[in-house]
Amino acid sequence: MKTENCRLTWSFWLSIFAIVFSIITIALFFWKVTPCSNVDALTFIGVIAAFIGLSVTLVIGFQIFSTISMKDKLKELNLLKNEMMNINKELVSTNHNLNMLEYELKGTISYSEGMIHYGQNEYREAFEKIQSAITYYSNLDSQKEILDTYVRLLSVCTDKISKEEFGSKNKNLMIDVLLASIRHCNFKLKETKYYFVIKKDYEDVYKRFEVKILSYKDDD
Repeated sequence: MKTENCRLTWSFWLSIFAIVFSIITIALFFWKVTPCSNVDALTFIGVIAAFIGLSVTLVIGFQIFSTISMKDKLKELNLLKNEMMNINKELVSTNHNLNMLEYELKGTISYSEGMIHYGQNEYREAFEKIQSAITYYSNLDSQKEILDTYVRLLSVCTDKISKEEFGSKNKNLMIDVLLASIRHCNFKLKETKYYFVIKKDYEDVYKRFEVKILSYKDDD
């Protein structure tokens, strides 16, 4: 980059020197040619050569100036491009952080609601809420190591749930709604980042819960 700038500087000053030299040549010619002088072919050729030299020098100088200007503009465009790329990276990072914050917030809310239902012996609602919490937490690096704790809570809910929680009126409808909800959540959970961590234990619990709920429906 420094070598290139050095070349451009030398070219610029040589162009200036050529322009000055051409102007001096023309001035000397007109100063030398008086009304009494004889303008012969050699003199005419000298004038033409001086004009051609001046014209070529001006063209070269313009090309050099255009090249320098173009390089500056390209440099500015590259800087702008790099700034845009950095801004885009920051936006992607910010969007990712916001998504993680959303997962953590929704997971915390679902888990808190699930534990409230669990404390009130409402294991149907507790299972549904804790499963939802696992779906959010399975995308978070911070929750990776304790996902199995939430799966064990699902297992306890599965063991403690009873058909009395569904009552007798509209029992089949309640079961259908619950199954639709947990199946939808189950589908989303399988797409999460850390599902592989709990895959085996979770699927065993989920199948036990589903079979147990369907058995209540078959009683009618």
